[in-house]
Amino acid sequence: LNLVSDVLDLAKIEAGKFELDPRTVDLKDAVDYCIQLNKRRADDRRIVLTENLPVSSLTFIADPRAFRQILLNLISNAVKFTRDGGQVSITAEAIDSHLRIAVRDNGIGIPASALSRIGQAFEQASNDPMRAREGTGLGLALVRALVGKHGGSLHIDSKENVGTPVTIELPL
Repeated sequence: LNLVSDVLDLAKIEAGKFELDPRTVDLKDAVDYCIQLNKRRADDRRIVLTENLPVSSLTFIADPRAFRQILLNLISNAVKFTRDGGQVSITAEAIDSHLRIAVRDNGIGIPASALSRIGQAFEQASNDPMRAREGTGLGLALVRALVGKHGGSLHIDSKENVGTPVTIELPL
């Protein structure tokens, strides 16, 4: 169902038919919700999920469902590509009029030669079935599109065998 939902949302965005439903979003609530949905999978592989959020409550205007979808895709990817016993961290900070969120893993990383195509629909860093685990290559494409619909940006900086930080910035 998640895959079908992602495909439909991406198709709506590309057709110009996706409408945001902007509301007040509580950052901590959204991050905690997304961590809980990924916790069992992380625990099964002894991956530690950490968060470093602003001490004071931070709210902003965004489409709550779309924002959770962004976080779920980023955290899920980080867990998926982190080795057993690794770590995934979610950090957030308000900078001027933007919210910067980074999801970092210490997983397999993305080869420099693949970075330019990551985030395009149906693209993965590797077509090797031993490395391209359970994915369609839609997650980051959808994240990029949803972040763009919110007037934000996405940046991926990765080193093979070191890990991948994915950073998004959204207007507050």
